[in-house]
Amino acid sequence: MKTTAAYCITAFIVMSSLLGCQSPPALAGQQVAYGMGAVIDGEPLPALVGITATSCYDDYGGYALTFAATADMEPQAIDDEIGLNLQISIPDISQITIGEPVQVANNQNIRLAARPTAFLPPESLGSLTTASGTLTISRLQERDISGSASLTFSDPGDVNAVVKDSLTYEVTFSNLAIIHHCATSTPTDIQFVFDELYRVGELIQVKIQNVGQVPYFYNGAFAACELSYLDASGREFLIPPGTHCDLVEYAEIRPGEIVMLFEWDLSECIEDQWGCVRSQPLPAGTYTIQGTFHTSPEGGPAATAEATLAIVEE
Repeated sequence: MKTTAAYCITAFIVMSSLLGCQSPPALAGQQVAYGMGAVIDGEPLPALVGITATSCYDDYGGYALTFAATADMEPQAIDDEIGLNLQISIPDISQITIGEPVQVANNQNIRLAARPTAFLPPESLGSLTTASGTLTISRLQERDISGSASLTFSDPGDVNAVVKDSLTYEVTFSNLAIIHHCATSTPTDIQFVFDELYRVGELIQVKIQNVGQVPYFYNGAFAACELSYLDASGREFLIPPGTHCDLVEYAEIRPGEIVMLFEWDLSECIEDQWGCVRSQPLPAGTYTIQGTFHTSPEGGPAATAEATLAIVEE
């Protein structure tokens, strides 16, 4: 049975060290700003915290925008937060007329995904991809992008327990810095299972779920060694659980199963001597985890999994 959650959130951030806000750097003299509002099933939610916004270019004419935030229902409770996120992908920006709103419904050049999360079973928190509304790119330069979007998602397949009928987002972004690297993000048989938003230094469990129809295999001994970790600039880095990789013990994950691969305190290993001897917490920002999983320990058909999470200050 679905839980009925509803909220209306509006936030506006201007990059300022005094406010403790973090966003990608802008060109000199430009002010980076972005706002995010949301409504679920027509009812308001209280405070919005940890808002992030990023944009990237894939070097082939494609752009992606990602927004994330958290709604804290009751400040004194620890299990009532609702995670908010929105992903906008434009495979061919040349088909977008700058300054004019574009209808997103049935538009093959605009791909959308929203996945509100809560303290519910991960398998009940699927992504919403059916949407209507408009997207406007008001300004596009080599290093920054500006625009807005008004989008309403529906859940015809009943895949997300947070949403009963609809989820509406209103977002604005001005002079948002463009990262010249976009990692491919296509749903596959294997998907990572974790929240999109965490706090600096938080201990998390990295899990995967088999949403396909056939079994896959992973390294049950040192699973972290088989994955790749990238920051928002595309720089690959090493994490402590991904060191001392001298043992492979393949384990099977069957269709529908969820397994925990490893725990990670969101730190980067900066000195590896056949095992991490020195690490430091990752700063606030967005990070991507990638991995490839095969249908046999010897190889065979593969599923490529990828997910992005945001880290915010306490």
